Amino acid sequence: AVTLEELADHLDQLDQYVQPIDAFFQDYPSYDINDSEWKQIQNGAWISLPINASKVALRYNKKVKAIYRAKGKKFCPDLMLLSNE
Repeated sequence: AVTLEELADHLDQLDQYVQPIDAFFQDYPSYDINDSEWKQIQNGAWISLPINASKVALRYNKKVKAIYRAKGKKFCPDLMLLSNE
C-alpha cells in the first residue's frame, strides 16, 4: 500500500503503483461473453458456461465485467464490475 503523498511524489511512475482492475483477476479463468450474454449479465442473470471452475472472470470488450461463481450447474454473480471501462 502507498499513501497519496507517495503517489503525488511519483506522478511520473504511477503505473508502478496503480494497476487496472483486471490485474486483480488475472489468476481467474476467463470467459469472453457476447452481446446477448452481456445483456443478461448486466441484469445479474444466472448463466450456463462451458467452463469447469469455481469462479470465472467474465470479459466483455476485453474488460472484466463480472466475477461469477459456480452454483450447481449454473454460474451466478459474485462480483459485478459493470462500469469497468
